[in-house]
Amino acid sequence: MSPKQKIVIAALQLRQPATTEELLSLPCMDYYANGAKHLGALLSNMVKRGMIERVKPGLFQLPTRKPESQNFQLH
Repeated sequence: MSPKQKIVIAALQLRQPATTEELLSLPCMDYYANGAKHLGALLSNMVKRGMIERVKPGLFQLPTRKPESQNFQLH
């Protein structure tokens, strides 16, 4: 799990569901000129791996069921 993914997971453990705008305010996203684009790619990757769930567009939460371990492998 990357450092940015850990930050997103920690933020969702404190408050969920969380909006894209709330996650965009995380310290790891202020590095980029277009933070929304990079956050979108990060969140999309995390959803595909089963690390988080997309409740609806722009709203994310931790999975309701435990993800399988192969979802966390880096390719």
